Amino acid sequence: MPRLPLLTLCCATLLSLAVGCADPSNAPAPAGGASAPAAASADKEAAAIQEALAQLPEEDRKIAEAQKTCPIGKDLLGSMGVPVKVDVDGKPVFICCEGCRTALLAKAEKEKAAAAAPAEESKPTQN
Repeated sequence: MPRLPLLTLCCATLLSLAVGCADPSNAPAPAGGASAPAAASADKEAAAIQEALAQLPEEDRKIAEAQKTCPIGKDLLGSMGVPVKVDVDGKPVFICCEGCRTALLAKAEKEKAAAAAPAEESKPTQN
């Protein structure tokens, strides 16, 4: 019968090794533990965006904040520096960078042409 205490002792030792110490400093980090650096990075990006938007005149800043994203690149306005203001048919539109200007103006022309096409089709033809 001396084998039972020895077997119990071995099992207890193996169990304690498998489970580990109850000291919380040795506990593995929770799964969400990596979110702290991500949150800091997001805070840094938000601060950079606010800094870029703050460089706009107040009226333009309000328009850019309401618009939020570039209609071409879909990036947050201010994420690539100070947003660029473009006049599209008398309306101010902000883009994330100069690289989006040509695409924005082409898109505006295409939409303008598409809007004009049904109006021309509805005109009676003269013979």
